[in-house]
Amino acid sequence: MQTFRDKPVLAVGLLIVALVVVFLSWFLFIRPASPPAVEPVTPPPVQQNPDQGQGQML
Repeated sequence: MQTFRDKPVLAVGLLIVALVVVFLSWFLFIRPASPPAVEPVTPPPVQQNPDQGQGQML
């Protein structure tokens, strides 16, 4: 502790180094490397004839 009181620049420098190490570890390990792949969604086929496949109205 006496060293940091005598040399406050050393304490500030070590703090900056610690913050850089934390940021680099987050950037390299925690952050996802690439976004997840999203598969395209295909809509259901549309019937050409509206009467086809439907019951008759009474």
